[in-house]
Amino acid sequence: MSNQSDRAVHLLSLNHDVLGSIISCLSYRDALSLSYTCKAAHTLCLDPALRAVVIDRSSDQLIMFKNFLLAEASRPLFLRSLTVTKTVTWDLDGCIEEVASAIADILEAATKLEHFSCGAIRDLVKANTRIQSGLVALQHLLDLTLLEGGQETSAIATSLQSPHIKHLTLDMLFNGPAKFQDFYGRIAKYRRVESLSISRMYDRIAFPSEAHKSNISIPSLRTLVLHTTFFPLSLAASTFPNVTKVTFANARHYPNFSHPPVSPVDATSCWPTLLEAHIDARDLAVWPISSRVRWLDLEVLRGGYSSEAIAAVDRMRPRVLSCAYTIDADNLFWVRLPVIASGLRFLDVRLLELSNHPRKYMLMHLSRFPALTALFLCIRAFYQPVDADAEIVSIAHDLASRNSKLQFIGISFTDGRNMKEDYPVWDDERLSSQWFAVRRDGDGSGDLDKIPTETGLSVREYMYQADYDAPEWEARLHAIA
Repeated sequence: MSNQSDRAVHLLSLNHDVLGSIISCLSYRDALSLSYTCKAAHTLCLDPALRAVVIDRSSDQLIMFKNFLLAEASRPLFLRSLTVTKTVTWDLDGCIEEVASAIADILEAATKLEHFSCGAIRDLVKANTRIQSGLVALQHLLDLTLLEGGQETSAIATSLQSPHIKHLTLDMLFNGPAKFQDFYGRIAKYRRVESLSISRMYDRIAFPSEAHKSNISIPSLRTLVLHTTFFPLSLAASTFPNVTKVTFANARHYPNFSHPPVSPVDATSCWPTLLEAHIDARDLAVWPISSRVRWLDLEVLRGGYSSEAIAAVDRMRPRVLSCAYTIDADNLFWVRLPVIASGLRFLDVRLLELSNHPRKYMLMHLSRFPALTALFLCIRAFYQPVDADAEIVSIAHDLASRNSKLQFIGISFTDGRNMKEDYPVWDDERLSSQWFAVRRDGDGSGDLDKIPTETGLSVREYMYQADYDAPEWEARLHAIA
């Protein structure tokens, strides 16, 4: 403890320039807290900390912030990022005109704004059209997120004057029909756009027929996210030729596409640069991607879609596989997966178990992987064991003995009575997980050494990002652990 005290830097020993630099790197709330720690900090101007502001309490907070920001002519020029969360925009009845006017005033004054995120944008723009003109006019805008939008969102997103646009996140809930050229053709003018996320556009875009190929191309795009938004796979591959990360999730909310599926033969050449594919198993018939990937996320995998999932793994040859599923003895995916996934290195599974015999089928499914190096198992069980810690150790021993190359095992055991299979891994599940390193003897049998949860989670993070074609990837893994 004394060593840490010796290395500590006291605020009183810092001059104003250093304290000012620290202030400029903090959020406004943190800067305000720092200003109360000593007299030297209290005398500093906090305006540089206005660089990134999040309004997340109420509409009154937004209006108070607007009044504070505009009280000094120089303050708006410090603002680079403004996020207005759903808590503020959830219920604007009775105050929407005042809130819309406040946002418009901020946008007109903060001319150096680079990041803007806001919900209920359709209602806000209808209440005050200066919001639309203010966003369009921003010359330094890099990142724009517009939620609960419609025609207004489309009009803003396709008319931005900033030459620096890199990230667009658009929720088109109330959008009407549009032509492919009118929407995506105008998005293509942003030569630096790297990420495009569109949700709830459904099939309102009129796509060109196969006989009339589109000449629209956005080669700068690296991340494509389509939620409840249809886009033909072959057209997506030609429109966004250099995508490295793709998400396509539609069937859960919008199951009845009228468009014919693309055959795997037509899709084999798409996206040679693809590294990650996040696609619900129910969408594989519509988007049968055949690109080789590092990480395949099947989101929710039900037994009725096991054939499509097996075909996808066989085509894409992932090194990392993640999914959520409910234990089903008839799910053929897990029976065939060890045979076709010979290069699988990491498996991340969220498992919803409703019976009182979870181990039988779980171990049947998660066995015989020839190259599996790490496994994270998030068990959401209806029936809780008497001794959860002993159950976790026992499952880890069984997994280690059934997978000859397995080196790291993480298991989270939580109450699944109020859980759904498509829930993400919550923070409390991650932080309560127990991790083990497998120590192999000469005969191949494995003993378990418990490792800190923090170390195990670092292993999990690394396995998602590792370059498995690099010869040193395994050495780096052991350096982390």
